[in-house]
Amino acid sequence: MRVGVWRRFRPRVTYDNSRHELYQLVQAEIQRAVPHMRRLNWQDDRWLNDAIKRLLAKAEQYPEGERNVAIASTWIALTVLQSPRAARAQVQMDKHHGGYKERKARLFELIDFNDAFVSSVLALPEEYLAEFNQRLFIEMAAFCKKLRVSSFTAEQFEAINHGLSREIAVYRGAIAEGLGASMTSRVQDAKGVDMIITDPHSHRSINIDCKTSSSFHFRLVDRHRQGRMSDQAKLRCETQGYCSTINGKHEFAVDVVLVRIDTELLGKIHNFTFSDTSRLGILLRSALEDHGA
Repeated sequence: MRVGVWRRFRPRVTYDNSRHELYQLVQAEIQRAVPHMRRLNWQDDRWLNDAIKRLLAKAEQYPEGERNVAIASTWIALTVLQSPRAARAQVQMDKHHGGYKERKARLFELIDFNDAFVSSVLALPEEYLAEFNQRLFIEMAAFCKKLRVSSFTAEQFEAINHGLSREIAVYRGAIAEGLGASMTSRVQDAKGVDMIITDPHSHRSINIDCKTSSSFHFRLVDRHRQGRMSDQAKLRCETQGYCSTINGKHEFAVDVVLVRIDTELLGKIHNFTFSDTSRLGILLRSALEDHGA
């Protein structure tokens, strides 16, 4: 999810039949952003950070909801530019499961990368989505190789895509079901809020955190082990597929509804979209009824 507040997705699709031109445009954007490639020195990475800021400013000037090759190429280029920082952050986050000195900075680098990834998908016309993951992985690996730093491994990128594809599918599916959906700021994202779902009729809203089946289950197991959830409450959450919780402490606490995105129950996701959104709509409306405010 990207810096700033996300906007409601209102697709106005412009198709471009010159599919091969997309990644040529991506390369052109990268060349303009960093015209002089050199080895990336993490002790002096201001040139990369400045390039990212400039390209982000350009991307944020595009009209809301537009889907075309030109806009998508800018967001994809931004995703590629951010990939060295994000890959480094992923390694450090995996290595240090607890807190460490630069954890907050690394966390925001991952969040910013995820934001650009999601914005790229939402800007792409439908016919480009099938090849997006493979092409993005290739572009990131090539860029990091030129800078002589590590890129994401295939396993790391698959894990990122696994989570984000579900998040995007929920976002698009909620809107398809007549609900309001908006992504969150990077600060809210850091607190575990993926998006805000709103019922336009009752005006009730919930902050949701999309979880895979295993992640949802183990989050409940942890709460139960900590004495924060009874056996009965744990069973109810497992049965419903959602559960209210509080992330953060004291004045930083925020109410969040964990939502299990189980494709065995909700249906398959193809090209970042549920093949049938009706079951997702039932799940989200039930969560809104129980926990909306």
